[in-house]
Amino acid sequence: MRPLPMAVCGISEISITVDAFEPTHILSVLHPEDCLKLPSCVQQQDRLRVNIDDTLFQEDDLAPSLAHVAKIDGWVENFGDGSRLLIHCMAGISRSTAVCLGLLAKNIEPRKAADRLRQLRPEAMPNALIVALWDEYLRLDGELIAAAAMFPFYKIEISDPAD
Repeated sequence: MRPLPMAVCGISEISITVDAFEPTHILSVLHPEDCLKLPSCVQQQDRLRVNIDDTLFQEDDLAPSLAHVAKIDGWVENFGDGSRLLIHCMAGISRSTAVCLGLLAKNIEPRKAADRLRQLRPEAMPNALIVALWDEYLRLDGELIAAAAMFPFYKIEISDPAD
């Protein structure tokens, strides 16, 4: 099965990406308080907004979950031939690229999915929690997590109380 054509961007790039890519569907991966006005060229029924925070901790109130991954996958599964998906988050670097990586890994080997994401969005820094959820959802036994290691990631600094 051929992977779904996808583009990834941040909110500030939506207009130019819509003009260049001409998506049939738009997936917004945002915090619930993020305001968004999408171009009218994509019908309301062809848009999905998933309200999650860009966090690495499952215990956070707005953390991504397997339910979010399943919702995205179920929505995409209903696309017809010729569909083109634009995925965006606030900056187009973390949440949206992690979702794109997961969707790519549905149809191609995880390392190839990571290579493809790097071509689509060279500045990608996929959210590690979202990647881990896709890995679990797709039953990839850590292969997607390993493939995502090729990308830079946000480092969490923990100070030593003895300092």
